[in-house]
Amino acid sequence: MKALTTLRLSNTNRNGSNIPQDLTALVNLTDLDLSQNKLNKVPEGVYTLTKLKRLDLSENEMKELP
Repeated sequence: MKALTTLRLSNTNRNGSNIPQDLTALVNLTDLDLSQNKLNKVPEGVYTLTKLKRLDLSENEMKELP
């Protein structure tokens, strides 16, 4: 799965506790879609994805971004 570049988890009823723990292992991820979920903050693992170019967090329960 290290070669994975795109991951779409939109509209999958995700919240902070059910984001995949091994998200940080996806070192080649460039596109992550977490839209239409119940996230109230940016998942911690996202900050380690150094090749990420597109992050969709639209339509979640976030009030502000860090």
